[in-house]
Order: sequence, then structure tokens, then C-alpha cells
Amino acid sequence: MSGTERNRGRDLEREALEETVLNVKVVPFRGIELPQVLRLQIIVANEATFAWSTAMSEADFANAQSEYYVMVRDRDELLAYVSLHHILDEATINTVFVEPSWRQLGLGLHLFNFVLDQLAARDILNLFLEVRAKNVPARALYRAAGFEELVVRQGYYQDPADDAVIMQKHLAGAGQGAGAGVVESDEGLEGVKQNQERGAGDESDSSD
Repeated sequence: MSGTERNRGRDLEREALEETVLNVKVVPFRGIELPQVLRLQIIVANEATFAWSTAMSEADFANAQSEYYVMVRDRDELLAYVSLHHILDEATINTVFVEPSWRQLGLGLHLFNFVLDQLAARDILNLFLEVRAKNVPARALYRAAGFEELVVRQGYYQDPADDAVIMQKHLAGAGQGAGAGVVESDEGLEGVKQNQERGAGDESDSSD
């Protein structure tokens, strides 16, 4: 096969992937409202990526302040998700995940933009997260989404040892963010109570 044919084949494959990406949706859920088919996929992803046990995932689903922004294809094929907790006008991201076979397509940034727009529309002003210092791809994603690095906690992580970087984004005006119109949601998030302790947002699979 010639180089031209190989390049054409890669272009066709990329076009097919991009067409598929245009058809995905982001659906926000309270943790307690996640459908079972998505719960099971998130439990598997949490265990493989973040070393969460099933009990840890189930406890987070049951938390009244837990929210999941789930990117799906064909209603129940999990591509990516962001989980967070919030209190009053602040929120903390706990996990960010993109399915390995769907990375490097910009899904992480699209999902982040959607989450930022949704939180800003609900008058949440500040969003926090915590990431490993050596997780360079994740830090780049967060900076691209408008986060600023506030402080470094030396030696915070073990197995492997690493520093923790605390990042923050001010959400005022984020409702006009770059994610508008990129992905769509077919369900709203209603009735979320505002009375929990802010969780530690440390986890990311460093994907985009």
C-alpha cells in the first residue's frame, strides 16, 4: 500500500470518528439517579483507573450532593464522565474519565466546557480540583478549560509518590463558554440540595 493510500485510509477513519463524536450527548445526573447500566460501567472505570472499590463508588452514588456528567453514545455506551460534589456556590471535581479508545479526540475538553456552563447557569461561582503534579496531560486539559493553579501540596500522594496541585476556576460568565453547542444534554439536573462538605477532587485519567 502506498503512502498516499495509507494517509487516505487514516483520513477516512478520522472522519468516521469525528462523525460519531458529533452524535454523543452529555447527560447530567445526581448520583442516586444514575441508571444501573451506567453505574456498572462507572464502577468498572473507577476501579481500573482510580483504584476505587465498588463500595467506594456506591457510597459516592448515594451521596446526596454527588453529581455525574456522563457522556454517552447510543444512550448507554459510556464514553466519558466528570463527577463532582457541591456546596452553596462552590463545587469540587472528584473524578474525570475518558474511555481509552476515545481519547485524543477532544472529548475531555468538550465535556469540561459543558460542565462549566451548567454549573455557571446554577450560580456556582468557584470550581476546585486536585491533580497529581506529574499528570501533565490532565493539567494541560484543566488549564485549557480556564483553571488556575493555586498551590502545590508537597508529597501529598503515595503509590506512587507525587505532589498535589490544587486548581481553581471562577465560573462567573461561564454560561457563554466554548462548549455551548458542541454537545447536548437531554436531561436536566434538578433539586440538588446544598448542604454537604466539599469533597477532595484528586482523580483524573489524564485524558482529552
